[in-house]
Amino acid sequence: MFYNLKSLLPKSIKRAGIASRLKDKQVTDFFNKAKFGFLNAELANGVRPMYLRNKILYVASLSSVAAERLEPRQAEIAEGINKKFGPGTVKKIKLIT
Repeated sequence: MFYNLKSLLPKSIKRAGIASRLKDKQVTDFFNKAKFGFLNAELANGVRPMYLRNKILYVASLSSVAAERLEPRQAEIAEGINKKFGPGTVKKIKLIT
């Protein structure tokens, strides 16, 4: 008897209780790729998404310039994440410098 892996995997993830952690990881990975659209490569390399907790995406920045450039675009970035992962996934982005 054969089972389709695409149907088994989501069920197993939910049963294991790791669905929310997996989604959090997907959000941080998405931000890590999308940051190059908001910053030049030099600044983007100094910005790292740390984690998503309580619908707040924590982002560390080695550069205050990068943080200043991201700050006014926080709503736009959160909106892009919410379009991809569902409404209310990220309500706020907190920059840590």
